[in-house]
Amino acid sequence: HALAHLAPLAAAAAVRAGVPFRLRLTATGGTLALPTLGALRTGHGTVPVDAHHSGGRLVLRADGPRTVTVRPQRGHGAWAASPAWRAAHALPPLLPGGHPVPLDDLDPYRVPHHPDQPGFTGITDLDDLARKRWGAAWSGAAAALGHGGPHRISEAVTLLRCLVPLAPPGGGAAGEPPPGSCSGTRREAFGAVLSSEPPDAAGFAETLVHETQHIKLAALAALTPLHHA
Repeated sequence: HALAHLAPLAAAAAVRAGVPFRLRLTATGGTLALPTLGALRTGHGTVPVDAHHSGGRLVLRADGPRTVTVRPQRGHGAWAASPAWRAAHALPPLLPGGHPVPLDDLDPYRVPHHPDQPGFTGITDLDDLARKRWGAAWSGAAAALGHGGPHRISEAVTLLRCLVPLAPPGGGAAGEPPPGSCSGTRREAFGAVLSSEPPDAAGFAETLVHETQHIKLAALAALTPLHHA
């Protein structure tokens, strides 16, 4: 099942590299996800999707949404007029001149289907309102990190490569971020932080400080044994 992800991954890489191609892809579970670009919603079930990339345009043909023309944006995301297309989202750089940080709420392979870490609530798809709340908390995260010293910001800028939203651990009122939080990292995904929706900029900064230590520790443990117990 996981091998089905390789063809969309290759297609996305070819689009980013400007390589023309014709390829038949497969949407599973009603979604064809193209990493760093976005996702095509095709309805339910398994649907073949013919993809043609040339001249900076990606044309996707499927029975459900018919033909969708996607125009990749520089750096991250891709635009399409069709409501069947949902662009990949990224948060702006923490510091001017830095790199955007993908907020990956589309890729079905962004975490294992059965994560073995306690406290993980599972991945969640974000609506436009939730994306805006993430953006609002993120907009003040750099200033909040700065209270801990410039090394806190430089750590986050250097180490953080992707954010994966998790479902909140508790319920909340409609239209509001639920109470409670959870976060974690995966050793096989260096630079990725998994987190439920942060309550505010200070909470976001706290999560980043905590999880970047896990990122560093995982990298160190991959280089040398830390214990033999």
